[in-house]
Amino acid sequence: MKILFLLFTLTIFFFSLNPIFGKSDKDIKRRLSIDSSYSDDKYSNRAIGDFGVELYQLNSALHDSISLDSGFTRFGWTIIHSLFTEIYLKPKFSLAYHEFGHGTRMAAGTNEPEYLYVNNFTTSEINAAKPYKGFFSYFFAGLTMNTNGGIARGSGKKLFSLKANPDGWTSNDWNFISSAGGLNNEMFFSEKLEISTLHDGGHLSYLIPYISGKQSAADYVKKEKSGVFGSSSDVKNIINFSKYNDYGITLDDIESGSNESLQLSIATYQFLFGYYDYIVNNEKKIEAWNLRGILLPNTNFYINRKGLSKKYSTGFIFSERLLLRFANETIYKGESLSESSLGFRYSNSNYTIDFENISTNNLGYLTYNMSDSSEFTVGVSSYDLLTLYGERNITKTGDDFKDNQVWFKLSYVY
Repeated sequence: MKILFLLFTLTIFFFSLNPIFGKSDKDIKRRLSIDSSYSDDKYSNRAIGDFGVELYQLNSALHDSISLDSGFTRFGWTIIHSLFTEIYLKPKFSLAYHEFGHGTRMAAGTNEPEYLYVNNFTTSEINAAKPYKGFFSYFFAGLTMNTNGGIARGSGKKLFSLKANPDGWTSNDWNFISSAGGLNNEMFFSEKLEISTLHDGGHLSYLIPYISGKQSAADYVKKEKSGVFGSSSDVKNIINFSKYNDYGITLDDIESGSNESLQLSIATYQFLFGYYDYIVNNEKKIEAWNLRGILLPNTNFYINRKGLSKKYSTGFIFSERLLLRFANETIYKGESLSESSLGFRYSNSNYTIDFENISTNNLGYLTYNMSDSSEFTVGVSSYDLLTLYGERNITKTGDDFKDNQVWFKLSYVY
């Protein structure tokens, strides 16, 4: 954290000398959407992650709804709003999306998931807990509960049958990706906040959930080392995976990977600077930082069957209408494997086209602007289980270990 503080101080100094860097006269683009993949049987990390982004966009609108004239009053209001985000909103969404990450990996491996709220994780408490079948029933129930823990487990029902496992896969592999799914989802959500900031503008209030996602694995390891979880936990299941023993992966490796994803991401400093810029300059929108169009990089950390990986993302802004995104994800401890991705986004007053190829996964959508305040989107997601991205996000594993999804979204834009 000393490094983080030093870089933050340098960031404040440099950008206070360059106030026009990363500025735009356009407002943050916020949405409230209904997505066809919100239904309980879709198990879509994409759709629920997008819901989370929109939830924090709504939270940022709450912050900006109060207009204040002085830096002192803006500072006070930001502290109050940040406490609400840290104490209430972030724990509720992060817990639900974490457990949902376990559940989507169970579903990809044929098992129907269900979700529970617990505090002490005792057998009697777990047996008495009410099971929830979908994310939304689970999340909204948790908004009124005083709980600090959750569980995702199989309901005992099979969703479909696989003719065969991929070569080399056993039940241990499916159990592993389920155990890693919660922490991977939290990191994936931080990545979504980076992309949302690039496309639609970000907000200082994103800092709290952003840090939470980046630090989730590190925080989990610290709790594991202190004995909070007892005999069973996600990271204990991950470390005990036979391949991780062969790779020599330790708790310290997971903790350092999580920490570095925060320290080596430019978005960390964007959001930190957002506090300063709002309090001092009353600037509410955060633009993705770039140097002559080259996007400054972000780093994300993921836990995979074949080892620990880091994903480095950058891109190039050609104009307000066109940008390219580049990323490379490489396993740095485990088997030798690297996956590259290339994406583009073109937008005008009538429509937006977005496409990304990640190894053998293809993600794309077309958005039609029906009016200034409404959009209709149709998208296609093609996943390959036998890739790093597909292992973490495939919705249903077909006999060829692939899956294709078509989805629709209707959005209110504000």
